[in-house]
Parts: sequence; structure tokens; C-alpha cells
Amino acid sequence: SVGRSIETSVERAKEVIKKSTSSTATVGRSVSTSVNRASSGGGGEADGETVTHDFESGDEGWVPVESGFGRTTTYARNGSYSYGGGVSGAQAGEIAYVEPAELRGGNQIQSLTFYYTERVGSYGGGLRLYDSGGTSVIAALTDNPQWKVYDGNGTITQLYDGGGEYRDWIKVEMAFDWGAGTADVTFTNESTGTSRTESGVDIGGSGVEKIQITNYQGGSLGSGDCYYWIDDLSFALSGSSDGTDRGLSRKVLSLNKDETEATG
Repeated sequence: SVGRSIETSVERAKEVIKKSTSSTATVGRSVSTSVNRASSGGGGEADGETVTHDFESGDEGWVPVESGFGRTTTYARNGSYSYGGGVSGAQAGEIAYVEPAELRGGNQIQSLTFYYTERVGSYGGGLRLYDSGGTSVIAALTDNPQWKVYDGNGTITQLYDGGGEYRDWIKVEMAFDWGAGTADVTFTNESTGTSRTESGVDIGGSGVEKIQITNYQGGSLGSGDCYYWIDDLSFALSGSSDGTDRGLSRKVLSLNKDETEATG
């Protein structure tokens, strides 16, 4: 009887040690995983990860400000869907926008690429980026069909007269150097191969949180008819946020509390 009692006590002790070790290991893994995600900034995604909006499975969180814009099958570069539409008359500058979860709080993205097409009846349009404080970072514009860049200082530079190429898909690539406060912007017509690059464009803000489809005409970001579609938008994340450590601080405080409760 004494032997059985000792054996039972030993087994119970082993079980307690096993559970304690498992709990400690779980807490350690949780702390490590969350801190690694938080330190990458902008929603905790991995450095270099590419996020794509091809609109094939949904609107990707885009919000239309003008009722004529949305996910559509009218035109598509690849697959069956793109995002865009048409509005007539003098319109507000913001036509549609998205604030991706991956950019929440701002992220100093490495690059952004998208494709657009427009129609003869359009006065112009473009894609504009903002940081988490609402500061304009940069915009790639068409003056139907001129290719233009709107920099962080509000200066507009024309890269090409467009050559009357209204129905083609135009590829726009932005490569960011946040340390230098500049970006290289390249427009390429996929059908003709025509390409123009503006290097060292001044950028505003401290990261990117919001992507906006904007109206544009002859120097004004907000007037005229706009018939404009985008497709296959993608951006590469970096490990840097827009200068705040709010997300990391919240996660570490929460983890400290959880760890204290688990071990206390």
C-alpha cells in the first residue's frame, strides 16, 4: 500500500512538471511570435512580403466615394475583374480609397505597382498615397493621356504626352527610398512598350496607410469627368512603420500581463 502511494505521488509530480513546462514554452513562443510581428510595423507583416489586389475574389476592402466606381467586369487586365468606373461633372478629388490592414498605422513600403486604363471621355485621374496622419506622399496621374507625377511638395511633373494611347493598360511602378525621402516612378505602356522614368521624386509623409483613386484635370486634383480603372495593384512591405511604436507597445504590455497571469 505504501509503495502504491509513493508511485502515485511520483506520477502526479511528473504530470505537474510536464504541464508547467508546456505552459512556460507556450508563453515563450507567444511572446516571441507577437514581438516579431509587431516589430515589422504596418500590421505586423514580414519585411518584403508583397500584398496584391487583383479584385478576382472581391473588392479587397476598397470603398467607393462616387457611386459610379466599384469592382467591375467592364475591363480587366488579367482575369475577369478590375476596380474603377466613370463619374461625370465636377467631382471631389477622392473617388475611392482603401486602407489595407497590412498598412494600418503606416508602413514604409519598399515599392508599389499598379496598372490603369482610361477612356477618351475622361479628363484624367490617378492613384494617390497618404500616410497615417493624412499627409500626401505621392501621386501617379494621367491628364488623359499625359503621364504625370505629383510629388510630396505639390509639384506636378509631366513624363510623357501619352501619345493618344487611351485604351491601353499603363503600368506604374514606384520604388521608395524613405531615408532619402524620394521615389523613382516609371510608367510603361504594355501594348507599345513606351516607358518613362522620373527618378528622385520628393515624397511627403512618413509612410503609407491609405491608397486613393483621385480625380485630376490640368493641375487640379478634383474636377471633370473621370473614366478610370485599375488592376493588379501590389505593394511590398518593409519592416519599418511610419515612425510610431504604438502597435509594438500595446502588444508588449498585453504580453507582459498575460505572462504574469500565466506564471503567477
